Amino acid sequence: MEKWLMENGFTVTSAGSSQSDRRINGHSVEIKLSTEWVNGIFKFQQIRDQNYSHIILFGVCPTKLYVWCVPKAVVIQHAQGQHTGGGATETMWLSFPTDNAPAWLSPYGGPPTRGYWF
Repeated sequence: MEKWLMENGFTVTSAGSSQSDRRINGHSVEIKLSTEWVNGIFKFQQIRDQNYSHIILFGVCPTKLYVWCVPKAVVIQHAQGQHTGGGATETMWLSFPTDNAPAWLSPYGGPPTRGYWF
């Protein structure tokens, strides 16, 4: 994912902290990947409320790629508890059909376009 970002014009550096994955164009960013599950969904896992500003969601299907760059607060608002049920707050996940992303995601991406974010 880092190579794809760099090849598409983004400046990617070390996060300098375990609170995020990378710094992209000066922003602390968490990066999450989901391949398409057999039942036709993306499931982005291990989302934590740590010290970063955005989450980049890479959704990979056999013939399509989706990329969303979403403010952390927006993802946290829509994520569900992962390990101890819906009320879990330590780790969360985000799940939706690969061919029907929720409307709240539409301002933040979809099929990748060079220079879309930041």
